[in-house]
Amino acid sequence: MDSITLAIRIDLLIYSLILNVIMFIYIHVQDRRKEYSEKLFQSALIAISLLIIVESVSWIFGEIGNTSQISIHYWSNAIYLGAIPLPGCIGLTYLDYKIYREKKSNKRKFHYYMIPTYLGVISVVYNFFVPGSLFYIDSQNQYHRGFFVYANAFFMYAFMLVVVILFYRNKKRMTARVFKAVGLYFIVPIVGIALQLRSYGTSFSMPSHTLGLLIIFLLLERDEMMRDSLTCLYTRHNFEMRLRDKLRRLESFSLILVDLNDFKSINDTYGHVEGDKVLQVVSEILLNCTNVEDLVCRYGGDEFFMLIEHRHKMSSQVIKRIKAELKKHNNSNGKYNIELSYGQLFVREDNIMTMEQLIAEVDHRMYADKIRSKEINDSK
Repeated sequence: MDSITLAIRIDLLIYSLILNVIMFIYIHVQDRRKEYSEKLFQSALIAISLLIIVESVSWIFGEIGNTSQISIHYWSNAIYLGAIPLPGCIGLTYLDYKIYREKKSNKRKFHYYMIPTYLGVISVVYNFFVPGSLFYIDSQNQYHRGFFVYANAFFMYAFMLVVVILFYRNKKRMTARVFKAVGLYFIVPIVGIALQLRSYGTSFSMPSHTLGLLIIFLLLERDEMMRDSLTCLYTRHNFEMRLRDKLRRLESFSLILVDLNDFKSINDTYGHVEGDKVLQVVSEILLNCTNVEDLVCRYGGDEFFMLIEHRHKMSSQVIKRIKAELKKHNNSNGKYNIELSYGQLFVREDNIMTMEQLIAEVDHRMYADKIRSKEINDSK
């Protein structure tokens, strides 16, 4: 294979690798604590990039007639075919977390999502004892596919389809962007793998995974990086931009202002490091009690704003979930109780209030709730 033909065959792989590196660097240089979903996203990028390198090696050392390269050609294909389901498996794990927002459950389900990868590794081991079942390299250093290449691809298609169907059965927990992301991430890699299986001499599988991750990056992950460094919540600027946009488009939504009660006493008694931990705990609870499409921001100090994307009033249900999660945390915390005050407001499509007036109204309701809470505590 001459250098020009080789360059043509791996140029798409090179472009995909460059794009992966750019996305990885963009996420990595963010000066803040990394969210769990970002770590999964980076893991998928790393898996695709390594497979791109391995596939490129298989092309470079796949010169027909060069018998000195047979060993490298064999093992690069073995690694590639064994690990080819890995990016998709990590991608499903990532989307699972985006939908359900349950970290512990997500970690438990990781091995379930890894089943196609485990099958790929088993096929490689079996091929070592039964050459040709998955693939083989002949005496002229030419690659040949076996039956298991197609069987594994079919199983991976079927597995991903079943998982996506299960995702869509819980579509009430999926927002519009997540709904689109799941569908596109499922379709794009499958088309790429199908094109690669259809003919030799093509490299569409890993580039299609890169394209799928780029779609995920644009639809979901980029917004995750516009966050407060301590709490990983959106900043006040992001919140005000979204709020202005909602008012401009005349869409209904709910606003919730959350304020920590007696936060100064926690800082004074236990120190600012402990105070930072309290802010992180509250932030995690607020995120876990909302959907991906909702916006939770650290508005300033110990105040948090939540913009709930729904056409009907949902703030009471969200606050009920927050109180339940907070109660669980307080029961397990022997030092002190975290208490919150809430201001809530449902904003209709025909709203005539400005952004400043809405914030002032929610703030007024929050302080009224804080006074009521203090009166209740003083009467005990």
